[in-house]
Amino acid sequence: MLTRSDRRTLEGLAVQCPDAAEAVAAVLAELDEAVADRGRAVTCRYEAFPDRLDPETWRVEAVNHASEGECYVTAFYGLDCERRAKEYAAWMIRRGAKTGGK
Repeated sequence: MLTRSDRRTLEGLAVQCPDAAEAVAAVLAELDEAVADRGRAVTCRYEAFPDRLDPETWRVEAVNHASEGECYVTAFYGLDCERRAKEYAAWMIRRGAKTGGK
């Protein structure tokens, strides 16, 4: 992530080096667009898989890469736990795509 200090450094480079000003402006504009898009993007990655310790349990992990890698876990037990976990993961992915990850 580009910090304010990084941005000031790049802007200073553009002032000191007029030949680089256009390229720096383009990079900053691209970064601004990427940051704006990040708010609309799905921020969690959902994955369904069997629990390593209990084969009768399926887990769905949601890893939030937009923050510090927070991980949320939902466990499914009993009948059709594999199917239910996969359906839940798919539903959360669709839900995130519709709501912009919110």
